[in-house]
Amino acid sequence: MKALHQIVNISALDRVLRWGAIALGVWLVVLVIGAGAQSLHTSGKAAAAIREYQRLRADAIQPDQGIDEKIRKLSQNNLFVAPPSQVPLPQTRAILGDAVLVNDQWYRVGQEVDGCQITQIGPDFVVVIRDGKEHRLVPFDVEVNYGQASASGPSSGANGRRRDSRDVQRGPRGRGPGAEDSGPGFPQPPEEVRARMMEMRQRVESMTPEQRREMFEQLRNASPEERERMREEFMRGRGQ
Repeated sequence: MKALHQIVNISALDRVLRWGAIALGVWLVVLVIGAGAQSLHTSGKAAAAIREYQRLRADAIQPDQGIDEKIRKLSQNNLFVAPPSQVPLPQTRAILGDAVLVNDQWYRVGQEVDGCQITQIGPDFVVVIRDGKEHRLVPFDVEVNYGQASASGPSSGANGRRRDSRDVQRGPRGRGPGAEDSGPGFPQPPEEVRARMMEMRQRVESMTPEQRREMFEQLRNASPEERERMREEFMRGRGQ
């Protein structure tokens, strides 16, 4: 009986050990599977995080056009920021034939000066186009002839020329610089001045190309006083 009891106890212990080993194996398998699943889940999160980082980085590098447009509009509407200054129209100083004097340089129809294209040169006016808009300018010397009193001295005459030239370039009150001369209130040269300018233009056009080139060179190299004297002599009939 004792031997049989020992055999039964050994068999029961063996079964317990066997089931324990099986349970341990199952537990290990569950741990391995769980670790693998956790690793896959973590890898997926890492990949998603990397993709999100790359997207955010690309968005940060590439500027947002909508934001830039909003910033530009806010800058334009800002009351504390001065509006951009407009470039004034060039001042025409004299007209000789088919050439106009601007900034001590002679220009003809088709040439550009200060962003303005010259389209027409008349006896006492110049037509230019800038930004698709046509402007009619009165020469500097024409305004001097009828804008100054005969008794004014050299100093007051120079100041008056600058003031009258600005008035002519600006046009009537309430209009911007370089406005066209159409409409009431714009100063027009007297008939005598217009006739003298037309006569001077006809005399220049009657010159040969060599004579005209020589006269332009003399005017270009002359001082302001000499240029004024030559202009007056030419208009009196002694300029040839």
